[in-house]
Amino acid sequence: WNTDQDLTEMRQHVTDEFIEEFNRGRREYLQGNWSVALKHLKAADNIMVDTVMEQGYVEEELNEIRARILNNEDVEAEEAQIRNEMGDGPSRRLMGFIESKGGIPPSNWKGYRPLTSK
Repeated sequence: WNTDQDLTEMRQHVTDEFIEEFNRGRREYLQGNWSVALKHLKAADNIMVDTVMEQGYVEEELNEIRARILNNEDVEAEEAQIRNEMGDGPSRRLMGFIESKGGIPPSNWKGYRPLTSK
């Protein structure tokens, strides 16, 4: 995990700040503190998006958007789509589940839920 060149390259955009926020969010989620979990998971997701954009992983897409802006085209939806695609999948999956339950864990919450899809 820490020495394989391919694995470390795949994780180069994962910052310590992201890991800290995600782990806090996951821990709070498991403990049933969903409002706190949501705060940390959203922070982790934003860190991921910002890091990916700052490190130039979507430079080509951003250049296309900038060109459209210069041509006065409406590109807000496209920029939002790029940000959405660059977010953290696990954080977003947990946020989506929390939000689907209205932000309140079931009264019998045991720190897990049945997975209904792969």
